[in-house]
Amino acid sequence: MSPFTRRLSGGAVAILILAAVGAGSRIPVSFATTDSALLRLAWRTVGERVRSCRKLTAVELQKIPSHMRRTEECSSITLPYRLTVEVGERQVGDLLVHAAGARQDRPMFVFQEYPLAPGDHRVKIKYDRAEEPPAGAEAVGETPPELELDTVVRVAAREIVVVTYDADLRRLILEAREH
Repeated sequence: MSPFTRRLSGGAVAILILAAVGAGSRIPVSFATTDSALLRLAWRTVGERVRSCRKLTAVELQKIPSHMRRTEECSSITLPYRLTVEVGERQVGDLLVHAAGARQDRPMFVFQEYPLAPGDHRVKIKYDRAEEPPAGAEAVGETPPELELDTVVRVAAREIVVVTYDADLRRLILEAREH
């Protein structure tokens, strides 16, 4: 086979593959298998960081090289939050949310989805601190210790209702609906 014939047949194969991909991209595909709607909780928060410090004793200071000595030893953690979700009178979600990162010093992320039947539903969402800060510890954070959303939503078949956290308003909000 000559080089010209090889190039010509290679070009023909490429054109056939492109035509097949183009035709396949026009085939309608539906991934929804039911007519249920969806309640989606999606947000990122910076939880309350608790810092506690203690003075080092003279014995402890002697064990530390002089160039690394400090008078206090401090530790810092982000307190976990509990997420509870009720639809109607039924609890559909109960989750303990921890901060990300090996030392749990990163933001907390929530991404949960709950199926809903089309119609009206009373939705109650609570996102509150799961632990109290230790006595004498200093707590600093952008997220309030308690957040709650109690509302009635009307959903259509295959509709997605999104609840998120607004950091400026410091509250949970119901966002625009998706289809």
